[in-house]
Amino acid sequence: MPGLLASHWVGHFLWNARATSLGLGGPLRWNTQPRYLGIPRQRSRRLSRALSTVTRSGAWRHPVVLGRSLNVHRYGRSARSLSLLHAGATFLGTERYDVVHCQFGRLGLRALTLREIGALDGKLVVSFRGSDLSKDENAGAYHDLFRKGDVFLPVCEHFAKRLIGEGCPPSRVRVHRSGVRISDLEFCERMGSGDGTTRLISIGRLIEKKGWRTL
Repeated sequence: MPGLLASHWVGHFLWNARATSLGLGGPLRWNTQPRYLGIPRQRSRRLSRALSTVTRSGAWRHPVVLGRSLNVHRYGRSARSLSLLHAGATFLGTERYDVVHCQFGRLGLRALTLREIGALDGKLVVSFRGSDLSKDENAGAYHDLFRKGDVFLPVCEHFAKRLIGEGCPPSRVRVHRSGVRISDLEFCERMGSGDGTTRLISIGRLIEKKGWRTL
């Protein structure tokens, strides 16, 4: 069963996967129940939430996996903060997944750790959408992900070249653009202004890569 990994609630969405082209094969069955890995910042609430998740999910039946999630020497802050324990317990005791699709490279790293401790299994598909390549200062952080991940989906050719340049195997890179369902956009004929001026509106962050100077 394909899985979706989210760090926090961002609303409902639908991903239309072309599984055959990704080499994942077989019929797909979706579990639409979202699983959120966010954990409170306050230590007392964090401990309470983690213990509650361990109890409700039945993760206590997997002491080896829970023990790995607390390995501070290997996993550092994520283990010390109980974030890894909470995330691992969230997935334990549920149906196992055939595919875990992560939006953004940083979540790919998190899913890789969860797979390493035994809380997740299946193929790991990671989408690179922008800030995970243009803002992340430590590009070397993805080297382990490149070695162990299964498919990487940059949104454009430029990002594909960037991934390959950072050491990602070319055979695992497939450009997967952010599509727009044109049928959902109703055509509305616009009439030009009397003075012949064309006016348009563009919405986005005021940063160079959004192309404001070109507009």
